[in-house]
Amino acid sequence: MSICSNRAGIALVSALSLLALLGLLLAGAVAVATTAQHATRVSLPEGVLLGAADYSIGELLADPVRFGLADLPLGTAREEDVQVPGVSFIKSSVRATRLSNGVYWLVGKAATTDADSARRSVGVVAHTEWLGPVPIAPLIARGQTALASDVIVLNDTLGEPDCVVTTVPAPLQTSDSSTVFDGPGQWSAVSSAPGVRHVRGDTTLSSGSFEGILIVDGQLTIDGFVDLRGLVIARGPIRSPIGLHLTGAMVSQASGSAAIDLHGATLRFSPCLVHVLLRRASPIRAARAGGWVELF
Repeated sequence: MSICSNRAGIALVSALSLLALLGLLLAGAVAVATTAQHATRVSLPEGVLLGAADYSIGELLADPVRFGLADLPLGTAREEDVQVPGVSFIKSSVRATRLSNGVYWLVGKAATTDADSARRSVGVVAHTEWLGPVPIAPLIARGQTALASDVIVLNDTLGEPDCVVTTVPAPLQTSDSSTVFDGPGQWSAVSSAPGVRHVRGDTTLSSGSFEGILIVDGQLTIDGFVDLRGLVIARGPIRSPIGLHLTGAMVSQASGSAAIDLHGATLRFSPCLVHVLLRRASPIRAARAGGWVELF
């Protein structure tokens, strides 16, 4: 009777020991698998995260209008989420800050969304291509400007510190080609820029409104009540016997005694509006030499 009991006890102990050993082996296998999976998940996103962060910046540079890049207030950062195709466990975004002189500071960020959290950032300096200077006067021409006594010239004092002016400048007569948007390659760059309205030859406006950049190959005549908001550039003379209302600036490449001849017009000089329109029309490029990548 006692021999059977001893054998049963030994069998029970052996069984418990075996179960304990199996438990340890199972726990070890789970631990090894978990550690291996963790190591794989941590090492895998390194290149993927950097690629996702760089992809976010590329998306912004490819479509700056959709992100409203040109309309960013000076010195203010704006962050937008960017969906990276085929990578569901990574959340990415891009943050843009507009600096002066057409320069932008872009930061692409990417992070994993699971428990094995990791993140990487890529920073890039970008700049807009120069199309021309922001006009320093409401009327600029190679030739002379004639304003009738009923012409009203005002100044828009609202805007960012990098463009606003506090006084109303006098019309400017200049022989500087770049100032009148006639420098080497400048006319073709502006006239073919996105969002620019290009009229080939002489044209007459008798009514309606327009906002943006208007390019006229010949003479521009405004013979009626027309509301223009933006920048007007004409190769020939600009004449308006009545009805012009302009917010922005006007440029004529014509020389002579009356390159710009206005009657019954109201002009509101707004360099900040022109500044925004030039930024919208200017291509943006990344200066890779001015970027950085987060390594740890």
